[in-house]
Amino acid sequence: MNQKEMLRVGKQLLRHAKSAGATDAVVSVDTSTERSVTVRDGVQEDVTFSSSAAFSVTAMVGDKCGYANSSSFENDDLACIAKEAVLSAHEVNANEHQRLARPDEWPCSMEELPRCLALLDCDDESPNPTLKELEERAIVLDRIARQFPGISRSEGTSFGFHSNVSVLLSSNGFSIVSPSTQYSKSTTLNQNRGDAGNLRQTSLTTIAQCILCCDKRRTRLSERYLFTRLSRGTYLS
Repeated sequence: MNQKEMLRVGKQLLRHAKSAGATDAVVSVDTSTERSVTVRDGVQEDVTFSSSAAFSVTAMVGDKCGYANSSSFENDDLACIAKEAVLSAHEVNANEHQRLARPDEWPCSMEELPRCLALLDCDDESPNPTLKELEERAIVLDRIARQFPGISRSEGTSFGFHSNVSVLLSSNGFSIVSPSTQYSKSTTLNQNRGDAGNLRQTSLTTIAQCILCCDKRRTRLSERYLFTRLSRGTYLS
C-alpha cells in the first residue's frame, strides 16, 4: 500500500466516522516492512521477511472518546470499525477536556510541517537494503565479535532493517505522512571460562544508531563499543 492509497483510506475512515455520528475523529493508517539475515560463524543461517498494515479510528462524540482498530482493509470493515469507535465512545464517561487541538494550537502550519518533520531525522531516505547487503553486514559484525579474546564461537548474528510509514488525519484538517527507518543488530557469543573450561554465553542487542559511525548509510560497526559491551556484559553459565 503506497502513501496515496493510505491517504485515501484515511479520508474514507473519517467520512465513515462522521456518518456514524462522531463530532470529530482522528485516524491512523500504518504500514511496516521488516527483513533480517542471521549468520553463524560467517555462514548464512536464516532469512526472515514480514510486512503488515493496520489502521485505527479515534472517534469523539461530544465530550466522549472511543477507539477501534483493525488490520482488514475491506470496504465493509472500514465502515464497521469506524462505527465501532463511535459506539464505544457512547459507553465511556464524558471528559470535558477531550477535544482536538485547534489549528491555531498546532506547532506549525500544514505548509511548514514537511520541513519540521525532516528536522526530526527519523528516516535516512536511503534505498532499502537488499538481503545481500544485510547478509554482508551481519558477516562483518559476526567476524568482529569472534575476534575478541576468549570467544570460542558465534551462536548467531543478525542484521535487520525496519521501515514504517504512518499517515495521521483528523476531521479538522490535520494531515501528516511520517516515514521512519530503523536498523537493528544482535549477536550471541560463547566465551571460554578460564577456570574450568566451561562456556559462558552473552547476548548483545543494539539499535544501530547507538553503535554506528557518523555515516549511518554505511552502518560501520564501532569495534570499541562492541568490546565495551563484551567486557561489561552479563554472562550465563
